[in-house]
Amino acid sequence: MDEFFDQFFPTEFLIEYLENGPEENMDRFQTYVVYRFLTFAAKENPAVITELRDTLECPLSMDNLSDIYRFLDQDFYFSPSFSENSFDPVLLCYAIAIIDDKSGFGLAILNRIFKEACPEISSVDFSNVDVDLELLLQTEVQFYAALAICSIHYSTLIALLPKFAAAYMEDLHFTCEDFILYDFMDEYFETKNSSANPAFQEMTDTLVLATLQSFDTDLENFTLDGLFQLKHPAGRFAAIYRSGAIDMKDLPVPADAAVLMKHILSYAAAYELRNNLYDYHLDEDKTITLTNWKENLKWHYVQYTNVYNLALSSFVAACYSRKLLQKQFEENLRELNQ
Repeated sequence: MDEFFDQFFPTEFLIEYLENGPEENMDRFQTYVVYRFLTFAAKENPAVITELRDTLECPLSMDNLSDIYRFLDQDFYFSPSFSENSFDPVLLCYAIAIIDDKSGFGLAILNRIFKEACPEISSVDFSNVDVDLELLLQTEVQFYAALAICSIHYSTLIALLPKFAAAYMEDLHFTCEDFILYDFMDEYFETKNSSANPAFQEMTDTLVLATLQSFDTDLENFTLDGLFQLKHPAGRFAAIYRSGAIDMKDLPVPADAAVLMKHILSYAAAYELRNNLYDYHLDEDKTITLTNWKENLKWHYVQYTNVYNLALSSFVAACYSRKLLQKQFEENLRELNQ
């Protein structure tokens, strides 16, 4: 695999995430790769969607939107983006149902779809760690079928991850960009899964608090500022009026919005920290570590402003995205029920 793609399929992180994380991590990984397989399989054969509808004991309604939100909110990693005008939200619901179903009924249906979509992959013995995945995996649907089959049915997944990395293709978009920031952090701080590291979390939490304090606000009031921009865009958001501004009436409740804002603030702080750390790379005497950052990391108005602006803009964009996701899911259900 080209070294450039290593950040998109980070083998070391995946091993750490799956082997040393809680059991829920494997369920999440399985759900994600099954979802990605289903999206590619449905592109090749849209009948996959109706087959799942007709065979899975999983009637969908708008109540299932909460399943999607819960999956997205559960962990930063493996939160997919959804293609516009697609059945991707429905396919995520089906993937969740398949992995959550411990009876084996859902997996039996999935195995049948594996055989229909790529019989050459479903017949491979992945217990053989010498299997040549670079030769075997030539398409996106084959890659995700193999990854899903390995994660569900074989104990050799960890051993085969480097081979999956070697077979990685640019169009797979395995991580949807979500690993790149923390891949840098892992390398810089010489740790694994930095986002779950208590020392790293303390550092980003401190930077978030310092940002809010520098603007004489707190999480609650900062969230209310974001909600106001959704209700009536103003100030820096006024430029959108020439594109057709929408005054949102059905706003998130403040408590839920604050949870979203807290996550976005943490990411914005980490993103600005990455930009800041590039400077320290140039001077060995200024290297920041997870033990000396309280003394050596110096932030000023520019850094706090960057975090503030990125968080507010991202919050507004995230709320609009959720509204679009809701509308797309509604349309999916209408088409499924015709």
